[in-house]
Amino acid sequence: MGTRQQQQQLPSDERWCFMAEWLDPLAGITRKFSLRYFPHDRSVEMLELRTQRLFLRRSPCQGLAPSQVALGARLLVLGRELSLTAYGDAHTQSRLSLTRQRSLLLVKPHAVRWLGEVVEELSQRGLQVTRVRMVQLTRERAADFISVEQQQQQQQEEQQEEQEQGAAPTLDELLVQLISGPAVALELQGEGAVGVVASALGPSDPQQARATSPASLRARYGVSGALNVGHAPRDVTTAQRELAWFFPDEAGAGGDAGGGGGRLGNTARLGEVTCCIVKPHALATGCLGQILRSITQAGFEISAMATFVLDRVSAEEFYEVYKGVVPDYGAMVQELCSGVCLALEVRGDDAVRRFRELCGPADPEVGRVLRPASLRAVLGTNKILNAVHCTDLVEDGELEVEYFFRILDN
Repeated sequence: MGTRQQQQQLPSDERWCFMAEWLDPLAGITRKFSLRYFPHDRSVEMLELRTQRLFLRRSPCQGLAPSQVALGARLLVLGRELSLTAYGDAHTQSRLSLTRQRSLLLVKPHAVRWLGEVVEELSQRGLQVTRVRMVQLTRERAADFISVEQQQQQQQEEQQEEQEQGAAPTLDELLVQLISGPAVALELQGEGAVGVVASALGPSDPQQARATSPASLRARYGVSGALNVGHAPRDVTTAQRELAWFFPDEAGAGGDAGGGGGRLGNTARLGEVTCCIVKPHALATGCLGQILRSITQAGFEISAMATFVLDRVSAEEFYEVYKGVVPDYGAMVQELCSGVCLALEVRGDDAVRRFRELCGPADPEVGRVLRPASLRAVLGTNKILNAVHCTDLVEDGELEVEYFFRILDN
């Protein structure tokens, strides 16, 4: 809430400046810019750094909300996907370094079933999910992630917190839990994000958490020192390094991948599945937790998930089946490429038909009459801003999942 109020109080002459990069597909080179964003009217102008010439005159970008403009973000500006790599001036850094702070939460395999509840809790604490990736870590990659320094710090804290009948988990126990199934890496953004995530998790030992922080995530869903819901970085520097480890191709701030050894693959299994896309407006308005919780409570398994920023060509290609058939095709495309979306591979008996029922009619107004408890009826505004896309035809389920997780995620 504090961040939203600050945005409303911004003066009309407020300007934020970032260093930005764009991979020019025609020239095959990365072009660097000074990007200036004016939150009062959501306009953008760009200066190309190499030539020191104006590349884009100040132009309106109504789909680009102030909350999306942050260090490390990937933005779609007039069809170009830009990465914000550094602050462009001291004013912007001073203004946004705290309110746009980024942190990581790695939800451990045992707690993925409660991912919706975890995201809802973080959203209620004022944080926004900006990137997501479900991963299956190998023992080698998990050991690489847990650095020696982090191991020592974690063991020291857990030894201080251990109870008379409990013991701090060993490194081997931590590794076994991390590789026991898919984990989910969340990038979270908001004021003081590092501290907020740590507070939401609570003490590392769930038994102590239940005694001292009963509303914390570890108190509610934790089992032991190893099965303690998730891992979060302890400071801003560590957060930047760990985010670059899980999202190395999107590091944004110019940091290396923290030894991650390259980009982590996705967990898509294909087969008899259906596809769900959480649309950009639903992510931006904090609906993700409720959507994930509803999917899980309906008996479905989410077997893969990742965030994407689609250019217009990719959005048109994905929605091609609706071209010339649905009058709102152009608006549908515009919404899908207006910001970050989240693709899900969803599994379950008769997945396509049953999941389509969970989503409800494409028009939320119709859904509120015919299926008032459906996702679109509850979270949608109109036929375009209807929260989620779902596969319509059984034969298209695997094809749509494959488009995101085998083609775009290549």
